[in-house]
Amino acid sequence: MVLETRPLFRPFLSPYSYRQPQPVGVTAADVQHALAQRGFYYGPIDGGIGPMTRRAIAAFQAEVGLPVTGEITISLLRALRL
Repeated sequence: MVLETRPLFRPFLSPYSYRQPQPVGVTAADVQHALAQRGFYYGPIDGGIGPMTRRAIAAFQAEVGLPVTGEITISLLRALRL
């Protein structure tokens, strides 16, 4: 018998990070839009987590007193009210 080693279910992951899954229903584009509304992100709302989005996330995290990771975290989503 051969056991399959790949996961049967894979949560939504950024193509740049395998560590932090996003909650279902929240997309990277939602985060970009929320950051843009607050004046932290000026790039295209394309749903990609690239360097501009990571810098915007880090700047917002620093501004509101969250640990600065540059990644989408549950605490970031709560602070953005997503």
